[in-house]
Amino acid sequence: MSDTPLRSFPLTPVERTAKTHAILSVTGFLILLPIGALVARFIRTFSTRWWTAHSLIQLVISGPIIGVGWSFGHQTAQMLNMGHFIDTHQQTGLALLILYVAQLLLGI
Repeated sequence: MSDTPLRSFPLTPVERTAKTHAILSVTGFLILLPIGALVARFIRTFSTRWWTAHSLIQLVISGPIIGVGWSFGHQTAQMLNMGHFIDTHQQTGLALLILYVAQLLLGI
């Protein structure tokens, strides 16, 4: 077995920023938000304190992760001299962010 890494050269700053954006966005939107919804759905049958766990996951934990992930995506677009919100990926990300903020405002 070889001790050499799969990729022997370092990532460029743009690639690092895009990778960080991807990791944080996936963690926030696809892992933490569904966990928060499942807590609200299933824990309420066992405890009256489900709201505390749900709000901690949805706002206190997911919020900063999603915000920083969005920021890294914005930085990536700037580093690549791309326009903002011009392709499907950027527009979908903006729509998800708006829906997340609207959900928070309506839930509080």
